[in-house]
Amino acid sequence: MRKVIVLAALSVFLTGSLLPAQSAVDGDVKLFQGFFKDATVTSSFILDPGLNYQTNDNGSIFDLGARGGFRLFNNFEMNFGVNFRTLDPEGEGDSETGLSDIWLGGRYQFRNLFSAKTAFSAGGYITLPTGGEEIGQDLTHIGGFVAFRHAINKGFTLTGSTGIDFLDNGNDHDASLYLSVGSIFPVNSRLSIVPELAMMTDPDYMLLTGALDYKLRSKIRLRGGIGVGLDDGYFCPDFSAFASFLFVL
Repeated sequence: MRKVIVLAALSVFLTGSLLPAQSAVDGDVKLFQGFFKDATVTSSFILDPGLNYQTNDNGSIFDLGARGGFRLFNNFEMNFGVNFRTLDPEGEGDSETGLSDIWLGGRYQFRNLFSAKTAFSAGGYITLPTGGEEIGQDLTHIGGFVAFRHAINKGFTLTGSTGIDFLDNGNDHDASLYLSVGSIFPVNSRLSIVPELAMMTDPDYMLLTGALDYKLRSKIRLRGGIGVGLDDGYFCPDFSAFASFLFVL
């Protein structure tokens, strides 16, 4: 019941956020949870190497890797990501390490559909089963999504996305609805606060994150934050912490 209520609230939020406001939806600040499922398209090559630690009652996961994107043509961006993962199960044997599956995706941005102040994108992804089974990888997930960014004023931007993931369970694929909402709040010309809430229906997953994006130089940003799980699902972390450097190359 809680998930249904949240789903309905997010749907209302998404619908209500499509009203005309101000422009500047293509800012340099990238989302954290929604890095791949966003409405922006980069004009250059971006690389976001970093680390991510998460833990729950089933154990902990530590990822060290990189993700990025580049404009392939016009308003179309390609995305990629891969991690070196350490999986430490709780009370179920020794920790395992190995390479994760590779994320490959793309999205196309639509502008000026309703207002210059709102951008939309549509995209999809696939994971290549390059990782090891011992770390919960070697799986082919696929999915599609739509996303938006809607500028309010002074750089404050609302974000959101929704879509369907078909998750590989080892024998078949389970369909899962994905929904996220967030915002980008600039404190000053260098620092922005980025809260996000993302959820999936199968497996049960709901994660609230709060993060900071700090511009060190014109092409380097220091990013990091923490997350709190709001669901008791097997794959939902109780706590997560992440940090990265984003380079515009």
